Amino acid sequence: DLQPAAIEKCPAINACIDALDQKGAMLSRMSGSGATCFGIFPSAVAANAAARQISKSERSWWAVATTTSGSTL
Repeated sequence: DLQPAAIEKCPAINACIDALDQKGAMLSRMSGSGATCFGIFPSAVAANAAARQISKSERSWWAVATTTSGSTL
């Protein structure tokens, strides 16, 4: 698990995970070595709202609501 080491090197990863959790993610994690973080939300409406709110508060981050393969948004 690279997450603790990646957070130590780049605290923004933890800030991103915290932001996802605060916006209602049921689960949030970093992907790979930390270049991307993701949250799983209970609905498309919740995912879209979180992406909008995070984009508004964290202007240097790229936030987008998407789906997993086989699901629809």
